[in-house]
Amino acid sequence: MLVAARHDQRLLIENLIQLYLYDMTSFMPFPVGLDGRFEYDFLDRFWRHPYLVMVGDEIADFALVVDECPLTGRQPCWFMAEFLYLRRIGGVGLPGRH
Repeated sequence: MLVAARHDQRLLIENLIQLYLYDMTSFMPFPVGLDGRFEYDFLDRFWRHPYLVMVGDEIADFALVVDECPLTGRQPCWFMAEFLYLRRIGGVGLPGRH
C-alpha cells in the first residue's frame, strides 16, 4: 500500500536513504562523511511528496516525488527523484510482481 510519509517520518526516510546510497555505490561513488554516513544534501529539495510503500506492517519501499523536473525545471512534471526497493521484501504483495 502506498502511503504519504508524514513530516515526523522524515528521520525514517533519512535512514532509508542510507540504504539507497549504499545500494548505489556499486556503480556510483558516494562520499562518506566523518560521521560514517553517506553524504546526501537533497532531502530538503526532494521532500515535496514523500511516500512509503508498505507490505502489511513492513516498509517495502520509499519514494520521493517532486512536481518539477530537476533536469529541465519544467512544471508540472511529476518526477520520481529517489526510489528504494528493499530486496528482503522480494516483491511480496507489491502490484505487478509475479
